[in-house]
Amino acid sequence: MSAAKKVVEKKIAEGVYQFESVPCGLCGGEDFDVIATKDRYGLDNRVVTCKHCGLIQTMPRMTAESYRNFYRDDYRALYSWRQSIDDHFAQMARRAKLVLQFIGQHTKLKPGKVLDVGCSSGGMLQIFKEAGYDVTGMDYDKDRVAYGVKKGLNLFEGDAFDVEGKFDLIIYSHVLEHILDLKGELNRIAQLLDSDGYLFVELPNMEYWLAHETEKCLQNAHTYYFTPKTLNDLMSMCGFVQRAAQNCDAPNFTTLWQFIGG
Repeated sequence: MSAAKKVVEKKIAEGVYQFESVPCGLCGGEDFDVIATKDRYGLDNRVVTCKHCGLIQTMPRMTAESYRNFYRDDYRALYSWRQSIDDHFAQMARRAKLVLQFIGQHTKLKPGKVLDVGCSSGGMLQIFKEAGYDVTGMDYDKDRVAYGVKKGLNLFEGDAFDVEGKFDLIIYSHVLEHILDLKGELNRIAQLLDSDGYLFVELPNMEYWLAHETEKCLQNAHTYYFTPKTLNDLMSMCGFVQRAAQNCDAPNFTTLWQFIGG
């Protein structure tokens, strides 16, 4: 990890990774309180809270091009250096069984087309495929994508704007906090989601982390940090209604949404 950190710091110092400051991703406000200046590995990472709506975000943050290169070249070395790709695939597969159980408890969704955005090597999709779903996934990490493709999964490099069609279920498992344009992303999800489809979102719970060891949740790859309230505010603004939620007082919380327009 220390070697990966030095690589990232060098690229920042040399201007390889560029940064930008933007208004609040929820309300557009520009008045913030600073809550941190370093991430959990000691990288410079200024995190702020919007004084108007309470959304927490990184400020400044990398540009879209820099983030894409970071995810391709440095992200896994920095944050997953202790875990092999095989172990991570297995971990995601175990998580997928719980996701399927959660969906089954709260919907009557039958196996259909599922899209996993930011799928890594596709461990979650492997379980959905075994359950009868038609699976598609994408990620910026070409090595992880290639690993999943070798396992027979329909994966490709890219994001939600690189896929067409309609999906019965769209998965954002620890991904929405990495998105730069929240409203644009949710508008795109609404276009891809079948009229009776569901959006699954799993996130770190910043309400929990603010009350405990905040720095453990912070990483330079997170552009936003959500509480159950700020997530609901964002989703409602973009035309989504919550159908289920769990673990809203835990380190990570899970939600299920449908798009109703507006």
